[in-house]
Amino acid sequence: MTIAAYFTTLKGYWDELAMLTPTPKCTCGVLKELTHMQDIERVFQFLMGLHDSYAPIRSQILAMDTLPPITKSAIMVASRLLAHRSDNKGRGCGRPKCNYCDRDGHWKSNCYKLHGYPKNKPQYGESSNGHADSSKVVNNAINSSASSEINIPTSPVTNAHASCIFYHQ
Repeated sequence: MTIAAYFTTLKGYWDELAMLTPTPKCTCGVLKELTHMQDIERVFQFLMGLHDSYAPIRSQILAMDTLPPITKSAIMVASRLLAHRSDNKGRGCGRPKCNYCDRDGHWKSNCYKLHGYPKNKPQYGESSNGHADSSKVVNNAINSSASSEINIPTSPVTNAHASCIFYHQ
């Protein structure tokens, strides 16, 4: 769910709740304080409902001396997301990153290292075609340095594959 969709959903809930629980008329000024407290509560609800990947901006907003209004908080989160994506251009922007194994391409909730590999999914270090990954090939070559021949699998590796292998290690 995008930030805009998440905020719109929350705002819909808040508007519906406001219609179901009308605020009483007040001339003493307490209503203004009540509305301010309600706005702060909405900022907390919005920030705490964000995915853990938004923890840095969440902490930054919560560390402010005065919490910004809910709309400004949502704009800050969305603009931080856009800035983060433009900073990571060419690095696989928008890809999820697991907090458990620290690898790109999945969230912690889908981490095979944490939850176990499915039976039809190859273990880390093997590809689906049965060849070992590059680190195993290098280790095997080093370990078998006594022999005169080194067996390296002859699978085609493109520049894109090579850059991914070297970047993510």
